[in-house]
Amino acid sequence: MQAANTLQKTLRSGKPAFGAWQMLPGTNLSRTLCRAGASWILVDCEHGQISDDSMHESVTAIAACAVSPIVRIPAAESWMIKRALDAGAHGIMCPLLQTAADAEGLVKNSKFPPLGKRGYGSPFSMGSFATGDSVVPTQVDYLRQANDTLLTIIQIETKEALENVDAIAAVPGVDVLFVGPFDLGNNIGHPILTGEQDPELKDAIEKIRIAAKKAGKWSGIYCSSGAQAKLYADQGFNMANVTNDVMALGAHFGAQYAEANGVPGTQEKATGPYGRVGGRSAAAGINSCRSTTSGATIAACGAPMRARRRRAVGTRQYCGSGLHRSHCGCVCGTHCGGDREGYSAPASSNESSADRKINIWTALALLVPLVIMGLFSWFSGTNKFPVAGRGMGKGLAILLSGKGANVVIVARNQKKLDEALVEIKRFHAISADVTSAEANNRIIDEVTAWNSNTPPDIVWANAGASSPQLFLDASVDTLRAQMDVNYWAATADMEGKVAKWGREHGLPVHGAS
Repeated sequence: MQAANTLQKTLRSGKPAFGAWQMLPGTNLSRTLCRAGASWILVDCEHGQISDDSMHESVTAIAACAVSPIVRIPAAESWMIKRALDAGAHGIMCPLLQTAADAEGLVKNSKFPPLGKRGYGSPFSMGSFATGDSVVPTQVDYLRQANDTLLTIIQIETKEALENVDAIAAVPGVDVLFVGPFDLGNNIGHPILTGEQDPELKDAIEKIRIAAKKAGKWSGIYCSSGAQAKLYADQGFNMANVTNDVMALGAHFGAQYAEANGVPGTQEKATGPYGRVGGRSAAAGINSCRSTTSGATIAACGAPMRARRRRAVGTRQYCGSGLHRSHCGCVCGTHCGGDREGYSAPASSNESSADRKINIWTALALLVPLVIMGLFSWFSGTNKFPVAGRGMGKGLAILLSGKGANVVIVARNQKKLDEALVEIKRFHAISADVTSAEANNRIIDEVTAWNSNTPPDIVWANAGASSPQLFLDASVDTLRAQMDVNYWAATADMEGKVAKWGREHGLPVHGAS
């Protein structure tokens, strides 16, 4: 049986074992991934679109290609472990374990007595261990050899698991410590938002590799590309995937469409385990916003909704060039005449670029009439919105505070903040830089406390940096840097606040730059 477990053979040879992640169902897809040169394929039953039937079928198809099928189960439940191993998996991977006791429980459910308590009787598992001469082990052979042949792989991807990594690695029966860098980054306070890893996350990843090696175990890590897999293999990791099926399909087709349209392709940094993740849709309740700012301001404000005494929170950031001319119309909640129950829904991570273009134009076609209607209804009569050299956030804060809203305004530039506060009567002021995760957490805590321990009604995020010049004169590096600040910084700011404030009731968030 051990001769058929190509992953175990590769690991024991001392060579790096490269594989792929399968998230979509289908035996033909499984075979295609195998033929590309993998020594193992992980069938992802945690985050993938893989049913129990699909898992059984893919495990059989992968093993028939002389490649090791590994099944990632959704949780360390005994029945999930049994289903995967009875299907013929050469090993299981379990996510989100925390302690050595968790690891011991996983091993116990994965091993036959006397090492564990796995039930015996599957008529299917032996078929995945046929050797090159087509000899299939008997049930007795499987019973005798399974404990030494099947791999138990534990993902280290939480703060608790990182703290207990030496104890987890020392558990008999654990074969591989496998790093989940995206969940690990999230759980230790350093999410991978721009494709780059924080130094503390890098140290944590290396700590896991060292713990595995010290305990005589193998180490593995999730990767987004072959280049990244080689980098980690060179650092001493024994096991890595080179990509996943969803990312590979999206990247290949995107590159081909770009080439067909005469657009040079670019290699994006992965900001999620499955490629560049989608952002959030525009929140319901904000009908219109148009900015003509040429500089860098970030502003947010809002109005009370329903009968709850809640306040609006805003952020303002200056990049040294002062406030710039902008104008905006905002209709939000009952205070401004809107009828909303807003929540920002995640965009599909596998949406094609062509779909996004269609969605953008469709959204614009729907949004422009709303902008015009909103501007006419909101600014008609005696209402006036200050825009001349005052900045989007400052103007909106003044407008809404004049209509009775309680406003929080955050500024990195204290002088500009002080000047704005002279004109805003109903406010709370915070000096902070929203590009800092630590500062954002402080803002969230301070605003919640000020607002009687309740979230605000609406958040306006508008981070940006300006480099005025002709488009043809701007370098690609400059344009990328602007996107990093103008879009990704605002997105990170918004997602942090939605995560803390938006879970219970939903939170309308508007971002513009």
